[in-house]
This record gives sequence, structure tokens and C-alpha cells, in this order.
Amino acid sequence: MRVNKTAFDWIDDFDVLTNVYSNIYVNDELKIQNILLNKISINRNSIDKLIMKLNSNTQIWNIMVSGLEHTYGTKIRLQFTGAIFSEYKEIILYDAQCIQENINVVTNNVEFTVEMNKIEYLSNTEGEILKEWYGCHNKLRFRDGILSHKKYEEITTYKYGNRKTFQLKNGMESHNSNSFWIKLKDYKFKVSIDDIKNEEKIYHNYSIEYRNEWGLIPNENIRKDISQFLSFIIGTKLVKFAETEFDSSYIVRKQYISPSVLERSSLFETNFEFYCTDYRKNDTDIIIKQIPKMLNNYFKLKDEFRLNEVFAALYVHSYLNFNFINYVTYIEMFSNINQKEEKLQTVIPKQEFKKVLKKLNSIEEISKKIKDKFYNLNTIGIGKKVQRLLLKYKIDYNRYKDVFSTRGEVVHGKYVEIEDMHIASQKAKELLTILTLKKLHYSGYIRNFTNNDELILIKDFSIIRI
Repeated sequence: MRVNKTAFDWIDDFDVLTNVYSNIYVNDELKIQNILLNKISINRNSIDKLIMKLNSNTQIWNIMVSGLEHTYGTKIRLQFTGAIFSEYKEIILYDAQCIQENINVVTNNVEFTVEMNKIEYLSNTEGEILKEWYGCHNKLRFRDGILSHKKYEEITTYKYGNRKTFQLKNGMESHNSNSFWIKLKDYKFKVSIDDIKNEEKIYHNYSIEYRNEWGLIPNENIRKDISQFLSFIIGTKLVKFAETEFDSSYIVRKQYISPSVLERSSLFETNFEFYCTDYRKNDTDIIIKQIPKMLNNYFKLKDEFRLNEVFAALYVHSYLNFNFINYVTYIEMFSNINQKEEKLQTVIPKQEFKKVLKKLNSIEEISKKIKDKFYNLNTIGIGKKVQRLLLKYKIDYNRYKDVFSTRGEVVHGKYVEIEDMHIASQKAKELLTILTLKKLHYSGYIRNFTNNDELILIKDFSIIRI
């Protein structure tokens, strides 16, 4: 029996299939029917591209791409017609492209090599458990996870065909230093950190697990949103490598993903969390316990406030503060949304301004071109909008005033000293983080982004020293 604790994540061994009959579809069009594939092998080059090699007695690439306008982004589906590979009925290759097709003139054997961004194994069985596998540079430093009343731990062994290959731990939802549970109205999921590192020993292995017995298994878009939210909490991007579905006894679907170049770079970038990880002052467990409340608010506001974009700006590492303009742009976006009430959009009430406008327009000496601009006199500028937003949240504008003066200098091409730029960028990131957390109804401390010896209480902006 082979039991692999991290089976079916990105370090799992791929199966080699031999003498398989298959129909081959390209972009859902049947191209080749009931072809014998002598060998199918798949591998992942480190964390890079997924590679599949197909051995047959026929050159198949030209047949597969005949009639296509282009060959990039191709979806190839292998639909097995025999019972040799019974637990999976299909293999789908996404964004596939041919690397090479070689012919052995002695054996007349053809080896077709294809590269893809994602590969999926499918059976005809519905899954009851879905588990996603991620890599991440940061590690959540919590102690206890979420406390509930389950006092035992179950271990289920899942089968791959007739072989026992995988064990999944099902329980003990009590004090746990490697996992925690998040309960929402319709969903409950478990976040775990696997202490086993990859060969480079740089990033950590995470998993997010959903079960029918816990509630609905959310669709792919909602799961992406959850991973985006958790990336913001963790402080850097969760990079997805795979996902697996289980029924009561078998693995019924598995998917391997090749991260993009930008995602892979995130695995090697240091980025700080918005909170202090010193347990004496700011226990991460307190933040974890607030996640259900924050996540519910996120789902309500994510579209209006473009929170996924904001999260990405905050958790993506910025070399030489290149994200500075992004930080200020999203602060201004929050300010514009805040001005929806009429009284916040104008310098004086509209009825009063109509009287002023009437008097101005009655002056004959003023040209029509100038009079046409009078209406804009009652519209507040973005600087005033920002001040009003900060006043609403009782944030000291003076602390962040130099952010906006530096922003003006940058966009108008004025030279800014690197140190001044760094400080302004960190303050802008701190302010954007505070505004985002305010929207999510977070309560607690965040770290001072320009002074590692201080924490800022979100509620009243009082400061304590570490």
C-alpha cells in the first residue's frame, strides 16, 4: 500500500497508462476515433509547465489541428473507449500546444509531446469532498485555530482503482495548530497548512477543503473569491496547483494546474501581513475568528468596491514602490463611491448654488465660455473627497497628507527622493489597508507600516508600542 500524505497536489507522481483506446476531441469536435495510444505519460517540470507524451503508431497532430484557425489555447479531450482505465473516463488538456512530434523510423512509433496549463481527470461519479492545493510564501502563525465540539479525528483511506493510495483526515475540530474552520451561512471550509515543504524549502503548502456534509460546495468563482480573500489575510498570494474530488471511497476527479509566470514569482516574494504576528500583542487567532464576519461583508461589497483588485494591489509585492499610484488610485475610488449622497458631492447645497449661478450668469461682461464653466465651481475635487472619507472614519488626514502631495509630484514628473517615495508608498498602502478593513468591519490592531515598533488600533487609531 502506498500512502502519500500530500498525494494529488503538485508533487504527486503521475500515472503512466499503456495500451489505451481513446476518442480524441479538439475544442469539443471529434477529430480521431478509437485510436490505440501505446503509452500516455505526464510530468511537471518543477513548478513549471505540465507536459504530456502520447505514443502511437499514427501522426496525430496534423489531424487534430486540421481546420483550426489557430493552434494556441487548444482544448484536447481524451475519451477512453475501453475499460483499461475505468476509474477515469476522460482526460482534458487545457491551453494545449504541440512541442514536437517525433517518428522512430525503426519501430514506426510516433511520440507526440504536448504542453498545457491545466489537465483534468474525470470520472462519471459526483464528488462529496473537494480539496484545493496551494503554495504560498507566507505562513499563518496561529496557535489554536477555531474551537468546536468534535472530540475525535477520523482517517479515511481513499482508493485509486483497486489500490489504496491516499489518506484524508476528517476531523478533530478542536485546538489545532495546523488548520482552522470557517463557517458561513451556506458554506463551511477548512484551511490547512502542511508542514512538508517543497524541495526548494521556500514556500508553504496550503489546502482548502469543502464537504457536502458541511454545507454546499461552492462553485469555482466563489472558491476563487475565497482564495483571493485568504491571500489578503495571509499577506501574499495563494498560488493554486491542483484540486481533488472524493466520493465516499474513491478519488473521482483530479486537476493539475500550471501557475502563470507572475503567480510563480509570488512564491518567492517576501511580503508582510497587515497585522503584527507577535502573539503577545496581536494573536492571529483573533483575526481568524473574525474571518466569517469579514468574508460575509466581502461578498456583499466585492463588486461595488472592486475588492479583488484592491486585495491584489495589497498582497502583490511591489519592487521600488511601483504600486504607489495603484494604492492612491484605489483610495480615490473609495472616496468617489463615498460621495453618492448629494450633500457630499457639492461645496454648498444645490438650491443655494442655483441662486449664485443665476447672479453670475446675469453679469454681461463675462463671456459665455467662462459662464459655461461656472457649474463646475460647486463640484468638490478629489482631494476634498478624500478628506471627507477620512473624516467619516475618524482617520487623521494629516498623517497621510504627504501621500497625496507626493502623488501629485509623481504624476507630473517631478523627481522624488527614493526614501520619500518609500515612506509615501508605505503610508498609502497602510491607508488603503485601513479603508479596506473598515469596509470589512474588522476590529483589532494593524501594524504601523512605517514603524515596526508600533501597532494601530483600527477603532480609534490609538497607538501602542510593542
